[in-house]
Amino acid sequence: TIDATAIALAGRSALAVACRSITATPDGRTFFSSTEPVTIALAHSTGIAEPQPLVRADIEADAPTEVSLWLARDLEGLTLDGEPLTAQNCDFDAETQMLTLSLDAGKHSIAAPEARPVADGSFDLTIDGDAPASIDQEILPAYTGSGLLFANFSTEAGLHRLAGDAPEVPVALNGAPLDNAGGLIWLRESNTLEARLEEPSTVQLKLERLALEGEPQPARVLDDAPEGIKLEAESFADEGLGQASRYSHREFLSGGVGVGEWLVPGMWLSWDLDVPPGDYHLVVKGATHEARADRLIMLDGEPAGDGWQVFRFEHTGGDGATPEEWQQMMVIGADGEPLTLRLDEGSHELRMVCIDSRLNLDYLTLVPAE
Repeated sequence: TIDATAIALAGRSALAVACRSITATPDGRTFFSSTEPVTIALAHSTGIAEPQPLVRADIEADAPTEVSLWLARDLEGLTLDGEPLTAQNCDFDAETQMLTLSLDAGKHSIAAPEARPVADGSFDLTIDGDAPASIDQEILPAYTGSGLLFANFSTEAGLHRLAGDAPEVPVALNGAPLDNAGGLIWLRESNTLEARLEEPSTVQLKLERLALEGEPQPARVLDDAPEGIKLEAESFADEGLGQASRYSHREFLSGGVGVGEWLVPGMWLSWDLDVPPGDYHLVVKGATHEARADRLIMLDGEPAGDGWQVFRFEHTGGDGATPEEWQQMMVIGADGEPLTLRLDEGSHELRMVCIDSRLNLDYLTLVPAE
């Protein structure tokens, strides 16, 4: 059993001796199988943010055997012992990208066309139309073809979003794919960019800073749990720029499960709403030992309230180890009144973005506005 996705993603090689099967983690699917024991060596391209295709597989069999292998690519350009692989001389499932072959005893090689390393490329990065004050770049040619482009840049920390079209190649920012940013990007004072280039090119990336408006308003602590529509925190439908934890060791929580590790600036969680149309206030049952935990709140991709406002949740007495450390907190808008979410008929997305500090969650409540 191997982390086959990591091998395909990171461009590592793998060697298995007297092997009948290789199971991929974490999903448990078959990465390679053979009806007879074989020795197999695998090599994948080096990639950024997504699995990369098989470059070469060398197989040695002591007896005739049938093998199946995940290619992470289509058949185009692949050869078996120097002869082109086609739909007529092999069994290939285009949906799963699994190749099945009958091999005679001996040594065999499945290979992709030789690719030339890419040694020229750069990022064209602008923030509010200007290049960062400091940016260092380099490209590392990959022996399997392509090139890995790296950059380090410094800027003022804060919330940003893409100002133009998304890059034409996969880009990772601070180790996370840009397409996982959910439209918002949190830049630190020091940041990294990575991209995989198939040919010499310039990767354009235009960002704009989002101005956070007004002073954060602290949530209003309620004495009792309000009546309304409860959303269990652990039911979040999506997340990005980090991975929250669902924990079940505090049995006094609603449903016995809470959400933690939501503390990295820019990290977001979202919940799907399918409730009767109307105006609602938002109450969070949360816990934090920090002096404050700041969040953005978005509805259907737009900021809730007046512009990009920060909503604050103040110290509750701890991170929630005991029932007393949890509080019901009504979210307050810039006008000092409870934030109102206007929900039309149909489905909606509620998203909360971490700006600062840890906030553990038990559940959210949508309270009908009077």
